[in-house]
Amino acid sequence: MNPASLLNAVTPILNSKTAKITMDISAASTEGELMVVVKPLVGPVSDKAPEELRLLSAALAQPIKVVGEPDAIEEKLANMVEEQAGKRNGWANRAAALDAAISAAAAKDAKKGPKKATEQTTAAASDSPGPVNTTQDTDTSTDSDDSTVSAGFDL
Repeated sequence: MNPASLLNAVTPILNSKTAKITMDISAASTEGELMVVVKPLVGPVSDKAPEELRLLSAALAQPIKVVGEPDAIEEKLANMVEEQAGKRNGWANRAAALDAAISAAAAKDAKKGPKKATEQTTAAASDSPGPVNTTQDTDTSTDSDDSTVSAGFDL
C-alpha cells in the first residue's frame, strides 16, 4: 500500500471543521482483508449552540469505513471519500458560517450588555435554512455490497 496514495485518498474530507482525522487500519473478519476506518475529528460544540450546528458537527464527525483486500482498499476509500467530500465540505462551510454568526452576535452583545445576548444569538441561528437531514436511508436490497460502510447522515 502506497502511503502517499492513502493520504491523497482521505485529503478531500479535510476542511475548516474537520481539520484533523485519525485512521485505524486493522484486519477484517474475512481472511486477507483489511478494515480502514477514517475518523474526522470535530471540535466540541457548546450546549448553547443551535440545533443545526450540533447536527452538522455530528454529521461531520461520522467515520468512513472501508473493508477489502489491501490492493483494493485505496481505490474503495478514494471513491467513498469522493462521494462524500462535497456534502461534508458544504456542511463544514455552513457550520463555519453559523460559528461566525454566533461569534459576531456574542461580540455585539458584549458591547450592549447581557440581556440582549440570548435574543441576538437565537436570531443569528434562526437565519439558517433549516436543520441538516440526518435520516438514514434504509436499503432493504440484498444485492448491495456492504464492504463499504459510512455514517447514517444521508451521505
